Amino acid sequence: MDIEAFPNLYSLPQPSNVHWGKDPPFNVSRKRPRLMSLVGSITHGDVEVRRRIAQQCVALRSLCTWIHIGFGGLTKSLNLVAKVKLDSIFCLEPAGDTPYRRSIADSVAVGCIPVYFNNVTDLTGGLLWGPWHNDSRVLLSRDAFLAGRIHIKGLTEISPATVANMQNLLWSHAARAFQISDWDDPKDSVALMLEMLATRVRVATLP
Repeated sequence: MDIEAFPNLYSLPQPSNVHWGKDPPFNVSRKRPRLMSLVGSITHGDVEVRRRIAQQCVALRSLCTWIHIGFGGLTKSLNLVAKVKLDSIFCLEPAGDTPYRRSIADSVAVGCIPVYFNNVTDLTGGLLWGPWHNDSRVLLSRDAFLAGRIHIKGLTEISPATVANMQNLLWSHAARAFQISDWDDPKDSVALMLEMLATRVRVATLP
């Protein structure tokens, strides 16, 4: 499945819980002590994938951190979630109640490389991703993952040079764009989405 199959799809990411000030909360040289993390529950969304990820994450001990947050519990834990994502190189992003989940925007906004487990997730948020999208995220096959042919430990095999390139792309193109700034920022998600939608409306109404 790819975007060409849905030529009229215009997808907006859910608003991030991250709000940059004029001084960004991180830079590309930030040291990240965690290899990967999972934030969320295993009782909703793509439950089958979420449970398998959680099992693997717990088994990996120091390589992976799982922050279990159920419905209604996120508000009190926002600082913890932001800290875990800021400290993680990869953020594991199984599908939520829809193929997209707000956690993806949170991860990108703090420079954590998102890891998808669903091809449809890869189609979402298209109004903010650019041609560098495929080089700034990891996409794993859901079927292969559930069949046991893929393990999240495989993320350890991605070379440091590739990781650095992905982090640079997020820093240069995406992190600022996926958050809503606490100032009148012409490059945050609100400004960019309005600008892109206006461009598409103008193009669509040309004679």
